[in-house]
Amino acid sequence: MGPSIQRGRLAGVRPWPAVLQLAWPVMLELVMNTLVGLVDATFAASISLEATDAVAVGALAHWLLTLVGMAVGAGVTATVSRAIGAGRLAAASAVVAQAIVLGALIGGALGLFGAIGAGPISRVFGAQGDAVSLATSYLVPMCIGLPAFLVLFQGVACLRATGDTLRAFQVNLGVNILNALVSYVLSGADVLGLPNPSPLKLGVLGIGMGTALAWSAGAVCILIMLGRGVHGVRLRRRRLRIDRSIIARLAFAAWPGAVIAFVNWSSHLMLMRFAGWIGERSGDEGLLGTQLLTFRLSAFVFMPTIAVGTAAATLVGQHLGARNPEESQRAMYRACVIGIAASTVICGALLAFAVPIVELLSDQPEHVHLVSKAVRAYVWCGPPLAIGMVLVSSLRGAGDVVGAMRTQLWTYLLNRPLLCWLCSGVTIPLGPLGELPNPGLMQHWCGIDPFTGLWLGLALDDATRIVPIWFRWRTGRWRRTRL
Repeated sequence: MGPSIQRGRLAGVRPWPAVLQLAWPVMLELVMNTLVGLVDATFAASISLEATDAVAVGALAHWLLTLVGMAVGAGVTATVSRAIGAGRLAAASAVVAQAIVLGALIGGALGLFGAIGAGPISRVFGAQGDAVSLATSYLVPMCIGLPAFLVLFQGVACLRATGDTLRAFQVNLGVNILNALVSYVLSGADVLGLPNPSPLKLGVLGIGMGTALAWSAGAVCILIMLGRGVHGVRLRRRRLRIDRSIIARLAFAAWPGAVIAFVNWSSHLMLMRFAGWIGERSGDEGLLGTQLLTFRLSAFVFMPTIAVGTAAATLVGQHLGARNPEESQRAMYRACVIGIAASTVICGALLAFAVPIVELLSDQPEHVHLVSKAVRAYVWCGPPLAIGMVLVSSLRGAGDVVGAMRTQLWTYLLNRPLLCWLCSGVTIPLGPLGELPNPGLMQHWCGIDPFTGLWLGLALDDATRIVPIWFRWRTGRWRRTRL
């Protein structure tokens, strides 16, 4: 079947090439983002174990901010792609402007809160001792750069909604390269045993400053790009005045994603606490850093699913705007096929090369042993996770953000905590009430250590998430969603 989209970058592009055209720049962008995160962790590991824990705390905060940006971006993608599919480029341009305004406002509010409360936030995230002051040093400059980060994030979401994922990749590529270079110079961290020639030795403060400066440069770049116009959509200064009706539409499309983002992030904060309790029991004070490295490597499992999910969201939205829901459904199926194939390849590579990859990233022996085992326990869930994430992205691209939220709430609130608790064997302290005992079935029956069991539980949750999401898609309610 031929293309049904008549306006924008995807006009006239055949179905399968359209998915690939949208997905591959996002995939490369995610690889680059993860590599930069790994570089930050590597810089910190070369400083001290406490610095690694501090960056782990900062990474958890950064992840929450990314989820907030994705929540708002989901509403932007759905609204802009629907307008482009219908040929209403002026309406799409108006939404782009308000998305930038909304990103700046949210970033300013969250940045002020984070900068003031960086110390207490670090303790809530599990930092102890010297790691608290180091985590505070890392968080404060990042909080100052938050408005720029969310402006950049929303600008990238607008580019993707037009179908121009290539320019979005180019912007983020520049941001990540600048981030790594500036962080290296400012931190003074030695890498791969080679001394750092920089006279600046700011440690984790330098890593945080490098990140904030890179975000600011990226925000300026994205504003210039949108101001010049992208496939008929253009950011104009006169549209940057707050438009309450458009802001309300974006907020309505974003709030379910924001709820899921917070619940998802809270569930991973719970996993950080589980790792902390495991470390207390075993006497391993560096387990937060171990958890961070495992998160970084497991992100490679998500990359193909997020990439093809982004493609599916854009195509579903634009085909619905062109009043072709059947082609929207076929776009989702194509994205699932490509996501499964890509995820299988990446998961196989992680299974085969987990140990040498960890050895490249950290010279801490405890990292190599625990992280490689945990990654191998997790990566098998890649293919079913790919289907689930493509379905969720398709629902959001169609504007069915409430349905996407409902299908995920139960897994984050019930399924994930229960499975991770049972598989890890962790005993949860309850203060004056004592502690919640754990039968430790995986430890007694299978001999799995608690940290590996924690990641096995997460894999079981991610693999079973597909079930409620599939049933929601099959109801067809997404076809009738209005934006």
